[in-house]
Parts: sequence; structure tokens; C-alpha cells
Amino acid sequence: MPYYIYRVKPFAQLEKLATFDAFTEASAQAKTCARRAERWDAWKDQIDVCRKRAACAGPAVPGAGCAAEGG
Repeated sequence: MPYYIYRVKPFAQLEKLATFDAFTEASAQAKTCARRAERWDAWKDQIDVCRKRAACAGPAVPGAGCAAEGG
């Protein structure tokens, strides 16, 4: 029985990413995709914080404590 991994897009659109014959392979790949999505969301949140700081404080200053810069 085949197992599928889909990406859910806006407006309930589905994009098939992969097909697997075994559940264990499909499960491992799905978990990897989920971890990547979590890291992307965390990174995107850091960028949003930096943009908000820059909008409030004027030009961005390197090393001024931005999470994305590690400061």
C-alpha cells in the first residue's frame, strides 16, 4: 500500500512531495519535513523581530542585539 507526503498550501491546495512503499520510510521523511518547517518558522520569526526593531529604531546596526545576527 503506498504512502504519500503532501505539502498543504493556501486555499486547501495540496502538492504531492513523495510516495513511499513502506510506512517507516514515509514516517521518517515526514518527520524530517516537519523539523525543517519548524526551523523555517523560527528563523522567519527572528527576521520579523529584526525588521520591527529596524522600523522603530531607524537603520539596522550590526551587532545591536538582533537575534538573526546572533547578538
